[in-house]
Amino acid sequence: MRPNLAPYFPYAGSSRALPQSHPPPHSGQPQFHLTAIEHTSTPPQINLATPVQQSQNWFIDSGASYHITADPHNLMEIVPTPTDTIMFLGNRQGLLVHLCGSAMFLSATNPPVPLLLKNLLHVPYINKNLVSVSKFASDNHVYFEFYLSLCFVKSQVDHPVLLTGYLGSDGLYQFPSLSLHFVSKSS
Repeated sequence: MRPNLAPYFPYAGSSRALPQSHPPPHSGQPQFHLTAIEHTSTPPQINLATPVQQSQNWFIDSGASYHITADPHNLMEIVPTPTDTIMFLGNRQGLLVHLCGSAMFLSATNPPVPLLLKNLLHVPYINKNLVSVSKFASDNHVYFEFYLSLCFVKSQVDHPVLLTGYLGSDGLYQFPSLSLHFVSKSS
């Protein structure tokens, strides 16, 4: 019997292979090479319900492997994903990934520092925008400091506070509505 193979976006600290971004020849756009993973047990349930109302805050997730949003308007430099690309939550619930892209916002410092959310996944059925701590730190050369009711994102270079997050009543650290900036490429 042939095993069930499907594109796979791991989540919640999974150590499985991740898509890699490589520019395809002559397009100038990132391309994502997905790794097929063999599923030997019963596949997880896929959520195809109506998209949920999403918070505009960005939640800081130390277990996330990717940045995630339900709002396609949060994406720039959009790359379609294969139609059967699935992202798994920590509870093994599978959600379809529709698009992949990036987003940019500016720090609150003077002068502002551009900060990127690379490989931001559009998942219509997620109810929170998620910032992956490990990806954000790596992509922007920053580090996080967590305290009882707030957290700071600081530059690895000269250590100024670039962002401040707050602990919400739900017990999750979050950045209140980040103002995303969309940069058009000049020809």
